Amino acid sequence: MVTHRTVLKIGVIAATLIAPNLAPKAFAENFSWQYIDARYQQPSDSKTKGFAGEVSGNISKNWVVQSRANRLQLKDNDLDLELSQTRIDLSVGRVFNLGSRTSALVSAGYTRLQYDLELSSFSEDYGDDAANAQVAFRAKLADRFDGEVSLGMLFDGDDTSDLLWNAAIRYRMYPNLSFTLGANGVDADNFDSDDVLYEIGFRFDLQDD
Repeated sequence: MVTHRTVLKIGVIAATLIAPNLAPKAFAENFSWQYIDARYQQPSDSKTKGFAGEVSGNISKNWVVQSRANRLQLKDNDLDLELSQTRIDLSVGRVFNLGSRTSALVSAGYTRLQYDLELSSFSEDYGDDAANAQVAFRAKLADRFDGEVSLGMLFDGDDTSDLLWNAAIRYRMYPNLSFTLGANGVDADNFDSDDVLYEIGFRFDLQDD
């Protein structure tokens, strides 16, 4: 069980590590965009679908800031039910080079979850704040293929945690454009947590590797 005190300690440590890089002048001088990513998500349950996007940028050497947005929607016409989850992540992390073809990204940040429920004539919406922490590994498998896997945790306001995971393979069609196939777990209490989201999308690199 992870407590609020533990999450607070993680936040303080992260802020201490990155603070020198977030001064306005230093940020403006060192920041550069890395990539923009967009994906369509479809689980095994055909009544649910999702969309996700991600942007990433370099704060300074080996430090990155990332923002992700994800929306899942479950619609069942037989029950006159519509349930959606919108999730927004903001995280800061450090890149560790593990070799000429492999790297790791360790990051932590803030997550906002918003739920909207409509059942017949009844409707309700509510939100939740959480902390996130994850580690991602990226490897160059071949000249045009990259592989990426990540594991992480999401800590919400009730001191509960959810395991996050993701795996993807990217085919570089052009120097700055990649085609993505992947899968990740549904990290939402209101959805089937044992389900898998299959993803298809594109990533546009805004700088050369």
